[in-house]
Amino acid sequence: MQIRVRGRRLEFLRSEYLPGKKRSTQKLLGSMDAYGYATVIPQALREKMTEEEIAQVEAYFQKEREDREARSVRYALTSAGASLREMARAIEEQEVIAPEKAAEVYAGLDQVAKALRKKGFARAKIRAEQKGP
Repeated sequence: MQIRVRGRRLEFLRSEYLPGKKRSTQKLLGSMDAYGYATVIPQALREKMTEEEIAQVEAYFQKEREDREARSVRYALTSAGASLREMARAIEEQEVIAPEKAAEVYAGLDQVAKALRKKGFARAKIRAEQKGP
C-alpha cells in the first residue's frame, strides 16, 4: 500500500503485480481529506482494504500525530518569547482582566520558570538601564 498526499487529499493506492504484463499497476482504493487531522479510516474505504493495509494506514496516522506533536513543541519553544511579549501588550491594553486569568498566567509563568531552572538556565540579571523608569 502506498499513501500519497496530493493537494489536500490523502490517496490510498494498492500495487498489484500482473504476470501477463510482467509489471505492477496501482489501483486507487480511495482518498480522504489530508488536513482535517483525520485519524479514522472512513468505513467505505476500510471495507476495500485488507487487514495489513488497515494496519499500515493506522501506523501512518500514528506517525503523523507524533510528528504534529513534535512540531507543536518546537514551535512553542521557538515562539515563546514573542508570545509572552504579545501577552504583556494585550494585558497592558485591557482595562480589566479577570482575577482567574491573572492567576492562570502567574501559574503558567511559575511552571516555565521551574522548567528552565531544572534545565540549568539561571534567571538573567536585568541591567539597570534595561529596567526603565
